[in-house]
Amino acid sequence: MALAEDQLPRKKLTPNKIITVGEHLRKFVFGESPSHKGYVGKVILLVGITGAGKSTLVNSFVNHLLVVKFLDNFRYELIEEEKAQVNSQTKFVTSYTFHTVDSSNVSDTVTIIDTPGLADTDGIEEDKKLFAKIRNFFESKDEFSINEVHLIGIVVPISRIRLDATEKYVYNQILSLFGNDVAENVSLVVTHMDGSKEPKHALNAAKTAGIPISAWYGFNNATLYDKPSAAKEEVYFQERSWKLRTDQCHKLMNDLTSSKWKTVSLVLTKDVLEHRSRLEENMKNLQEKVKQGSIKLVHLEQLYEEKQKSDIRGKTHLKNALQGLMVEFAREMTQMHKLTIQAHECLSKLYEIGLQKNSPDIVEYLDLLTKREELSSEPGYEKRLEHLREIRVVAKYLKKMQFGEGVFPFDNMLQELDKKGLRLIKAEDEFYMELHKPQARMRQKHPDFSVCLCASLIVIAMDREWTPSEDEVQPKDQGVTLNRRLV
Repeated sequence: MALAEDQLPRKKLTPNKIITVGEHLRKFVFGESPSHKGYVGKVILLVGITGAGKSTLVNSFVNHLLVVKFLDNFRYELIEEEKAQVNSQTKFVTSYTFHTVDSSNVSDTVTIIDTPGLADTDGIEEDKKLFAKIRNFFESKDEFSINEVHLIGIVVPISRIRLDATEKYVYNQILSLFGNDVAENVSLVVTHMDGSKEPKHALNAAKTAGIPISAWYGFNNATLYDKPSAAKEEVYFQERSWKLRTDQCHKLMNDLTSSKWKTVSLVLTKDVLEHRSRLEENMKNLQEKVKQGSIKLVHLEQLYEEKQKSDIRGKTHLKNALQGLMVEFAREMTQMHKLTIQAHECLSKLYEIGLQKNSPDIVEYLDLLTKREELSSEPGYEKRLEHLREIRVVAKYLKKMQFGEGVFPFDNMLQELDKKGLRLIKAEDEFYMELHKPQARMRQKHPDFSVCLCASLIVIAMDREWTPSEDEVQPKDQGVTLNRRLV
């Protein structure tokens, strides 16, 4: 890469060891362990929005760790930032382990874990993959397996001063990564700062989002690679910027290697990531069942109407076909019911162990992405819009479950079919369908299946040590308790 005239040469560090795990996990080890084989020392995990400056931040840490001075005629570079911007090098989850050397600015081995940025231009699917990558990284078994963390740095640019849809989404996604035992180990790492004043707007936004911030660190790495200027006034500001950056690096690294941050095992966080993965798969299956159920329900209505209009011979043939389809639809509903229960169990467990108590509410962010796609109309936008709408449906399902509601999108259609003489009935945890004379519906009111499913969810909720607020348990039709919110 060609350097600008006012930029210093960049040196590449040669790692003593490189460990590649799968396609998207890498570990670089620099120096020899002063302790034992596989020692990773103090661990800082960096997470944040795409474009927050994580790559430059990691490079800044490296220059501090290796005691590079302002007047030195070079700078170290671990991550090629131009390449990272064009085709993100941090599609990988990457750890950099630096063992203590005599000239180091820290007293212990330091491991920096760099993660892909959230809210990337590649779309929400990339954010979903991030969970799998981090989970795989923590679960990987090798010489330098990482089983604990000391500091979680949420990297945000100083420009993110208000809690908009994107900001809410990012904070929610970050919270949902971790177990609740890391609450006291979370710090805000603010980039592109001009001075050392407290970044009140960024801190307030994080607080409003429910992020348990225990400390903050501010950096301006814009001049990291700049040559010292010949102009006296300009070099003064360069030196001042370098000192502010160095002071913050020293503060962070000193806090990291001292007893300020307790050691937190990643066992609970791994459990959270595992349950998030199960929930994702569960909701994917539930969405597919809803699609299949919709198709079968339309077909049921068509067959039933054909049966009513046909002669006796035709009625017999259509009745057999109709009954077969009724069995299939009831089976789909039974499976959908079980998936709903399983999803609720996952949500209940995440409420118990997760730093983020509720399922991340991403509907507002999805609406924002949908508007962007509609305005851009770039090639392939129709397919992307369809995909965003499908994800939104699942997000709405999750939100309903979080409030103790059942997911049953067919009530209106089933009520119409019930009027005509086709009824879905729930018994225990199974569904079945029956034909009846339309006038018989007066003797048995069509059941609200969202109530049926909700009743099963409440049985699970009763086993949890939750105390609902006054408006969280509301009696509705026929005295059935519907809402028991997971908050």
